[in-house]
Amino acid sequence: MFSLGGAPELYDQPVKRCKQCGEAKPLDEFYVNATCKDGRRPECKVCNLAGRARKYAANPQPYIDRVKRWQQENSERLNAYRREYRRRPERKTADREGYLMRKYGMTLADYERMFEAQLGDFREEYELFRKAADYLDRDDELAGLVRARVGALGS
Repeated sequence: MFSLGGAPELYDQPVKRCKQCGEAKPLDEFYVNATCKDGRRPECKVCNLAGRARKYAANPQPYIDRVKRWQQENSERLNAYRREYRRRPERKTADREGYLMRKYGMTLADYERMFEAQLGDFREEYELFRKAADYLDRDDELAGLVRARVGALGS
C-alpha cells in the first residue's frame, strides 16, 4: 500500500493497486474480505462488478435458480412484502400512470385535466359518491352489511 499524491487531503489516504485494471485506488474502492492479508479483495469494486456481470451473462441459470428457490422457501415473506409494496401510494400512482399510458397513451396529468373539464356541474354529486365509496371501503361490520345490502339490491 502507498499514498496518493495530489490534493493535501489525499496524502495520508491508504491506497491499493487493483489486480485486474492495475489502477491505484483508495481502500474504500475495494470490497472488504477478512481472509485477505490487508482485509480487502484484490480487485476493485468496478472490476469485481464487471466480472460478476460477465459471469452472469455467460450462464444466468444458476442465479435464476437460486432466486426462485429462495422465493419458494420464503413465499409467505415474499407475498407479504409484495402486498405491502402494492399498497404504497407512490406504487399505486405509478401503476395508474402506466395503465393510462398503455391503454390511452396519456399521462396522469392529462387524464386529471380531462376529468376536471368533464366533471363540470356534477362536482357535488361526485363528492358525495366519493364519500360513499370511502365509507364502503372501511372494514367494519356496518360497512359490510351495507355492501351486502347494496349487492343484493343490484342482483
